[in-house]
Amino acid sequence: MAAVQEDKAILQEDKTAVQEDKTVVQDDKTVVQQDKTVVQETPWETGLFNCAPWSSCLLASFLPCYLAGRTADRMRDPSLKDANWHNSECLSFYFVNCLCGCGWMHILDQRGEIRKKYGIEGSEQDDCCTSYWCGSCAALQQDNEVKLRAARNAPIMEGYKKQEDMAAVGQRQQRQQRQQKLQQEVEKAQKGV
Repeated sequence: MAAVQEDKAILQEDKTAVQEDKTVVQDDKTVVQQDKTVVQETPWETGLFNCAPWSSCLLASFLPCYLAGRTADRMRDPSLKDANWHNSECLSFYFVNCLCGCGWMHILDQRGEIRKKYGIEGSEQDDCCTSYWCGSCAALQQDNEVKLRAARNAPIMEGYKKQEDMAAVGQRQQRQQRQQKLQQEVEKAQKGV
């Protein structure tokens, strides 16, 4: 009897250890990650058929490799200060699309990365269907989504500005008043001469 209880206790510990190693979905919109943080999944903020801005829409339609490269760069650096659209993402999309016509698979992979990074709801099946049937629209949606979310979460680039204390302000005002008095005296002296 004691051996059976020990076996049950060991099995319970094993189940707990397995659950700690995996990502557990509590309900459709809440995910508990490995480090026990709870991530609330949110929907896509941009629509799949939102064709704005037109420049990105044209890129998605005729040069999707450039759009994939720009999106990948924007995920790494939201300011696009050091952007290079001819990066590895752009080239891999181009070659996969030209060699075997499977550019949608690249869009699928990037879509999964975006959903994971920003906690966007959806599934791999949804991503697969969207990327296959609406590749250009999916690429444009991904670029717009990363642009919105990266801009919102971008670090503040402005340095710290020390505020003047009141004593310094008072001293500056006194100095200005003395300079004005000196200037008035100089003007009076010049008129009197």
